[in-house]
Amino acid sequence: MIKVFITYSWDDTEHQNKVISFTDFLRRSGFNAVVDKLLTQEETAIDFMKMMHQNMYGSDKVIIILSKGYKEKAENFIGGVGEEYQFILKDIHLNLNKYILVSFDGVKDEIIPSGLKNREVINLFKDENNNYALLFSKLSDVALYEFSEVSENRPIISVNKISEFSLKEKIPLKRNEEDFIEDGVFQNKQGEYKIIINSSDFFYNRLVRAFPGIRGLKIFSDPKICVDRLLLLFRDPIVFDYTELQGNSHPLWWFRDGSNMYIKKADRLADNKMLLDYHELLIKKIGVYNSGEYGKSFVYVEMSEEKQTGINHISEQYINTCIWEQKRLSEEYAIFNDKLITREEFDDSAAEIEGEIVDVFGAKLRVRYLTPYNFVITGQESAINSTTFDIMSKEIFNGILASTHKIEDLCDLIEELPMFGRYNS
Repeated sequence: MIKVFITYSWDDTEHQNKVISFTDFLRRSGFNAVVDKLLTQEETAIDFMKMMHQNMYGSDKVIIILSKGYKEKAENFIGGVGEEYQFILKDIHLNLNKYILVSFDGVKDEIIPSGLKNREVINLFKDENNNYALLFSKLSDVALYEFSEVSENRPIISVNKISEFSLKEKIPLKRNEEDFIEDGVFQNKQGEYKIIINSSDFFYNRLVRAFPGIRGLKIFSDPKICVDRLLLLFRDPIVFDYTELQGNSHPLWWFRDGSNMYIKKADRLADNKMLLDYHELLIKKIGVYNSGEYGKSFVYVEMSEEKQTGINHISEQYINTCIWEQKRLSEEYAIFNDKLITREEFDDSAAEIEGEIVDVFGAKLRVRYLTPYNFVITGQESAINSTTFDIMSKEIFNGILASTHKIEDLCDLIEELPMFGRYNS
């Protein structure tokens, strides 16, 4: 379990209470977070200097909560904050992934000590809108974005030759080096795909072919049919080598509370289960909404919770608590030669299997959802791709799972969004 030590300044009672609540939140989120207020309950006459040194050295992560009081004490080397600050200045260059700077109320020069200037600070007030994805990624050493390996094949650059000067009208040449695949999509002789339409048009074309005849909203409750239709939606190609529009190489995206990502591939795992990139989806139902406007149509996907694999040993009580409190809980693991390995072993490219240490290059990463979850799929340039939707949809998404809202509420929200969203603002 990841041990996290939290250091801060005793500014006032309100600030101290926030720190205590924040520590408890991290513990309820699966991190072994400790703070002085917790440790002083374990000893009647604790040695603060010894406690500070032990936890600064012995913790996997150290969270520094910045404030005006912290800056003043740090820069003047006052008290425990001053002692910790001297240690941090020496150690932060050696342990690049140990220290995490956070703030409860924005990122301002007045809270950042001079020795920590220009370092990344997590604005927790803003990160809360994304379910603390940035904070949790730093604590878990998990990347928010999965970048592709650097390809050995570089793009072929076409050089435009200057034609011979002439004022006579020329007959246009026919397209003979590319095969038409579908509306706005072509394939060249090398097998590479090119898209010439925007992502909303591409999504809508796919939507009406996978779900023909729908106008408005239609719910599909048979999981097998849901998977069948989603695989039609995600049929190749959905990743493009060439595009006439910037940033359009991955036109299909999924959206939920700001945790948004493009989709590269989809496969069937069972009649009622599919793999979306590396996410395992145990499908419960889907809702297809054809708005009539390309940028406001979408597919709603709802998943049932799955049993944990057992490799991560997550408490059943904690899982049930997350289900009750409507918190998203997932486990990460990987598969190598039909054997399960941990995410940490996947990251290390080595694992202990049947008593032997083996290289696990080529292992397949998986994310399994242990609580019900839902999201929507649409084009990257949709009105849904907006901060407004990220913020206002969270209550609706959770409410649908709790049966206090309906998918129709999502439709109403999206119809009110301006065209276009974040991508075109």
